Amino acid sequence: MSELHRIEGPARELVHELSGALSLGERLRPRYLPAVFEGPAPDMLLEVIPETAALSADVREAALRLLVHVLGREGAPSSEDLGALAGRVARARRSVVAELEAKAGPLPPLDGEASGPLAELLHEIGLDRLDLEVYRVRDPEAGEALVAEPVASETAHVLLLGRLFQRIEALLMSLPLLALERIGSAWWFAAHSAPPSREPDLSHGVREREWSLFDRATLALRRSMADAYAATSLCREGPARLRRMAQASCASFAGGFVVRERTADSVVVVEEMLRRRRIEVHEHSPEAAYEPGWIAIGRLYAFDRSLHLRSPGMVFLPPAEGLAEIIAKGFAGGGAVPAPLFIEMFLAKLSGVGKLPVPVPPAASPQEANDLLVALTDALEEQGLAEDVPREEGSPEMARAAKRSGLGDVTYRRYQVDWPIEAWMKALMEQSRRAPAREKGRKGKERRGKRRR
Repeated sequence: MSELHRIEGPARELVHELSGALSLGERLRPRYLPAVFEGPAPDMLLEVIPETAALSADVREAALRLLVHVLGREGAPSSEDLGALAGRVARARRSVVAELEAKAGPLPPLDGEASGPLAELLHEIGLDRLDLEVYRVRDPEAGEALVAEPVASETAHVLLLGRLFQRIEALLMSLPLLALERIGSAWWFAAHSAPPSREPDLSHGVREREWSLFDRATLALRRSMADAYAATSLCREGPARLRRMAQASCASFAGGFVVRERTADSVVVVEEMLRRRRIEVHEHSPEAAYEPGWIAIGRLYAFDRSLHLRSPGMVFLPPAEGLAEIIAKGFAGGGAVPAPLFIEMFLAKLSGVGKLPVPVPPAASPQEANDLLVALTDALEEQGLAEDVPREEGSPEMARAAKRSGLGDVTYRRYQVDWPIEAWMKALMEQSRRAPAREKGRKGKERRGKRRR
């Protein structure tokens, strides 16, 4: 049962200082990430920026002690201790701001206090350390307060998945190409899926991030972002349960399953369609409406030797004649279509999408498309993923495009990219042609993408 805990006295002062420190992450975001990509949460930005790493450690420690105090847990700090913590965080924030502004000029202002980032951090700490789902609320009678609801350890791990996505995306700050690939990967997934509006929850977004972060090998790192994250100090020294979920993500797999049993203690037994093995799965959402005989398509995470966790992006379908055979045949397609992408293609067809890919603009405007294309080709050049191509290897389509543009002789460059980024590059080129000529970036090179084998 959930409980309401008031935030009073020095706890309110500490909340104010923590919110101010986290707002610094929002103010620094434009310096480190493309404007078109949201990226990780402010507390994670502070953690990976060298100048703010010490402040980040202070913020996390103070947030944990705030939570323990407000919830009245054993060993909670006193009100005097909270006041001292608030002063420490305030001094650290002012020192960091002075250092950053001395190096690179004034930081952009932020309108109002950023309360959302602190709520996210408290929610993570509650799940990681206390088996509690914690929410920050404003009650008409109690004023500002925290609501805490106990959850099972397995459920807490599942609920931390969104924070794991954000921690992995903190890697985007390490290489410009990585951030651009992330944008292109999300676009490609959207173009090969049913519109997210056709799903009643956030499951489509979960599956996109699972594919982009866990399955797709990036050009910049030559492995998935999840594999790369698992080898970093950000993972090794980070929250224990997020570290465990990172390890589970590297061994996770997508597929089709038939529900065989569903017990009252949150354990579900499913049968994998291809290998016919039975797998015990923890159900983190008791209200999820499905029964034995239903079909589940999505991802499982190995939690321990006998138990798996299911992805919140998993979809359950009622039994229908021939449905299981169709799905099993799709998953057994010899690897021609990876399982996560077959799921999207199947769900798109099921929801009435006539043809894939669906028309999704690769950028918000022709000018943004041109800017992204220039940034992408620059990043590929820097990573050594471009090479000269003899003129005679240029395609007829490229020759016609050069003629239309009045470029005359052009130098062809071949970019070693995979099929999602190749498709994104082509879409960006097409959209950028609609930008006014005077606004476009540099000319003179016709860009050509080629899949990396």
